[in-house]
Amino acid sequence: MRIRDGPAAVTEHDRRNHSAGHCSCYNLLNGRWPVLGRQEREGLDRQVRESEDLPARSMQASSRGRARVVLAALKGGDQMRRSLRANNWLFYGMRSGLSGLRQRAVRQPLSIGFSLVELLVAVTLIGILLGLLLPAIQTTREVARKTQCQNHLHEIGIALLAYHNDLQAFPTGCLEWRSPANPTQRQLAWSAFLLPYLDEQALFDSLELSMPFDSLENSSAASRVIPVFVCPTGSRGTQLEAGRGPCDYGGIYGERIQSPNHPPKGSMLIDEVIRLSQITDGSSHTLIVAEDSGFADGQWINGRNIFDQAFAINTSPDFENDIRSEHPGGAVSLLADGRVQFLTENIDLTYLAGLCTRAGAESTHER
Repeated sequence: MRIRDGPAAVTEHDRRNHSAGHCSCYNLLNGRWPVLGRQEREGLDRQVRESEDLPARSMQASSRGRARVVLAALKGGDQMRRSLRANNWLFYGMRSGLSGLRQRAVRQPLSIGFSLVELLVAVTLIGILLGLLLPAIQTTREVARKTQCQNHLHEIGIALLAYHNDLQAFPTGCLEWRSPANPTQRQLAWSAFLLPYLDEQALFDSLELSMPFDSLENSSAASRVIPVFVCPTGSRGTQLEAGRGPCDYGGIYGERIQSPNHPPKGSMLIDEVIRLSQITDGSSHTLIVAEDSGFADGQWINGRNIFDQAFAINTSPDFENDIRSEHPGGAVSLLADGRVQFLTENIDLTYLAGLCTRAGAESTHER
């Protein structure tokens, strides 16, 4: 490189700095200025352009300004050099200077995180969304449980019709009702006789039907939980009742809404079977089984799971077994033709009483 500034000779120190790639502006302060050739100036221009792409915005303007000052000094004359010396500008070599700027730009701290206000807003929005979604989720789950309950009664209806097809009658509601005067009666339920038609033949064969429902001989079999007899909405669930499998469905023995139930008016009687031909009100207008969820004596082997309807749906006291469920707004019932129907709580009581009789000649239209 040729040095055209002043008579002073270029020292070996300056030559080493230039050969190492440093455009030594230190010489500027000592009265010696290196004059660059075309290739060196083009390289310097390229470095200046590269400096304008540094990622740190806070350093960008400063780096561009310093690079331009250096470039102007390189291209300028004595006046610019004297101005730089007068203002005590101390420049490092362009390559090392640009590298330092780039390093300082990378080390600039970034603002990461969020404020307390943003956190509170996010938590509030999440709470609102949960408040809107949870009721919808609960409603969806109840719809699924109600559908499963309807499927259970549909299976029971198919089993009752299959039983009737084989034996030409529906099963008796209770075999040998137990009373204080005769406490040794067997009191076996209609649901126990239906077991072979619910794919429970082995369980039915293990029963000792000549013995009472609560006898020691029947204790093991009676402790079995049969899912089809359990309403999924019921709070009792599959918990045993007095050591015996629960049953949330009861046979219709008649009604006491309009008049006393003597003789019994229903389709599930004590020690008596009913045929379809005896249901003169029509099998599609006569209840045979309905929900009786949570009744203390509701056990699939216990003959007390029959009842005569006396109250509006879901309003009976705990000591009564009646049409009741834990479904919102009503209960699921089964008609004698195998059809499942959801009865609402606001059903007309006269119409409800008519559904519970097999031959009352009541109106078949709900009012």
